[in-house]
Amino acid sequence: MDLNTLLLATALILTVFSIAYLGAFHDLKDERFWRTWALAQLGLAGTLMLKFQVADDPTMWDHAPVVLGALFSLSLFRQGALEFNGNPTSLKWFAWPVGALALAAIAATLFQAPLIFTCSYNLVLAAIALSTAREYASERTGPLSSRAGLVFSHLLLATDLAMLFVQHIVTGHVITRNLPLTIPYSMHVVLWMVFALSNGAFSLAIAFERKLREEREAAVRDPLTGAYNRREMMRRLESLLDTPSRRPFAFVLLDLDHFKSINDRFGHDAGDEVLQSCVDLINWNIRPEDCLARLGGEEFAILMTDVPAAHAQSIAERIRANLAAAPVDLSGESVTVTLSAGVYYGLGLGLTPKQILRAADQELYRSKNLGRNRVSTTYAA
Repeated sequence: MDLNTLLLATALILTVFSIAYLGAFHDLKDERFWRTWALAQLGLAGTLMLKFQVADDPTMWDHAPVVLGALFSLSLFRQGALEFNGNPTSLKWFAWPVGALALAAIAATLFQAPLIFTCSYNLVLAAIALSTAREYASERTGPLSSRAGLVFSHLLLATDLAMLFVQHIVTGHVITRNLPLTIPYSMHVVLWMVFALSNGAFSLAIAFERKLREEREAAVRDPLTGAYNRREMMRRLESLLDTPSRRPFAFVLLDLDHFKSINDRFGHDAGDEVLQSCVDLINWNIRPEDCLARLGGEEFAILMTDVPAAHAQSIAERIRANLAAAPVDLSGESVTVTLSAGVYYGLGLGLTPKQILRAADQELYRSKNLGRNRVSTTYAA
């Protein structure tokens, strides 16, 4: 296969993936990275097509459109990585490479040394590709196995550009296709084709992998408050009880006092606001490893594993006190919201999840019967 065919095939691969990305963006317009990925792919495909227009013995200025096209496309790849990770984007990731290459072009012109420009743009493009790989390597949006494929793709691209930089330095050749070293120009084109295939495939994979994870997460969450739902809480409690070597744990049952009166006086929207505020307050007072769930209505539960009894009691009491001390503004009226809590603490030996729930529920009703706005605890084996 000749070089022109390789370039054309690579451009076609990039175009096909860009069409797929645009189709995804049409249905998922809130996910801007699809559009950015598509523009990056199309830009790179166009850049490869520009190579057909470059003369056999081009000047630095003849080669400038190809360089700018590659610079624009690789900058978009990095912007897409930032958008995928939910990070802010900035024009500096296009401005600083353009500025660097402008200085290199001026230096190359002043010193009549086009090699300065050739080496500079390979180095700048390699830096952008390396930065993109680093962005994908971060796990700001959680562990996704397809990240490794994208990191590989952009590291491959950065490595190829770095090799071109070294070859130009060592040989003093300005034109890439005339490099006399052991890595022929055709090998570089093949590496770009591998990049196009791997980057395109793994970009699709990581996006849909994250979408699947989000859907699975939504299935175990309460849509109003964002806390886990009853099914997930019972699953985790059952999993804990199936662990032979478990340490003592606490299961805390919480119920807002007189919540029905809030709905009756201020409406269900105000009641929803109270529930959301309550979940926020609870999350501020529990550990990251603790599980908070909304069991239904105004009833919540917290599962705290490997925790001392005094600490579990302290957390429940702190939640109760902080909620009572933070009135909620409803329709211009300051309303004090309180809760009652029942705590089961122990190993749960011989007990089922329903029995644990029942034990905590009995303590909850004891708190209610003693006047509400209090915490009651049972300690068991």
